Amino acid sequence: MLERLRKDGATDYYIVPLPFLDRCRTAFISYATHRTNGFRQEQLIDLHLATILISPWIERHVLRRISKDILEVYVGRRSGAQVYEGVIKRGAAEVVDAVIFFADLRDFTKRSNSQNLPTVLEDLNQWLELLVAAVVNNGGEVLKFVGDGILAMFPVGEEGLENASQSALLACREALSTVSNLNVQRENLGQQKMFFVMGLDAGEVAYGNVGGIERLDFTAIGRTVNRASRLVDLAKDLEITVAISSTCAGNLSCELSHVGSHFLRGFDEAIEVYSL
Repeated sequence: MLERLRKDGATDYYIVPLPFLDRCRTAFISYATHRTNGFRQEQLIDLHLATILISPWIERHVLRRISKDILEVYVGRRSGAQVYEGVIKRGAAEVVDAVIFFADLRDFTKRSNSQNLPTVLEDLNQWLELLVAAVVNNGGEVLKFVGDGILAMFPVGEEGLENASQSALLACREALSTVSNLNVQRENLGQQKMFFVMGLDAGEVAYGNVGGIERLDFTAIGRTVNRASRLVDLAKDLEITVAISSTCAGNLSCELSHVGSHFLRGFDEAIEVYSL
């Protein structure tokens, strides 16, 4: 950076530590000038004073950024933004149209009972890392992890349900591809392969706060979420990689396999189900 400044004609450079209240956090601000003889002594005094005056505003900005980053990591980009903006009242929810994506790792209970905990955690994190990347890379948002499962949402935007459905299907394909590559590596290392199933459904979901007075969770609930969860169970029974409801499948342009009409646990009517 100093070399770039020199080439740009800078003659002097002054760096000052920002006096944050949080002494565990270190930050600096720097100044440069094109003035022939560099900064004068009185200018350095003024710059030092300016640094002291601006420091609280910069620290507030840094803390705001950190808070939003932490919320995004733990509750997701869309949810984190809403929580940060104060949408924290219990029961406060927004009804949105979305494609719900559910995924579940097969035989995880058996695996966790027969392996030591560090290995179980490492395996779970390997799988979740790839699933999260597949969702985020295709415009979705991970809402929560449910044991060895993952719940994600692809909101319907201006492009409509067809675009959200296509994005969710692309996430499925990416997840299958990346986990397949991981399984090749695991097999070469003599490790157990990972198998998983997914469920996709589209419709209205209530997106907001649920929980108790002392502990809230920002999540999506409703018929669509429940059905996507049951589609995961159906995928296990049918031994297919992904079960897609007709609501979602009707908005996809690619060729799908019709796997029949099925009753899902907790639902009175049968639905048409499709797969890759």
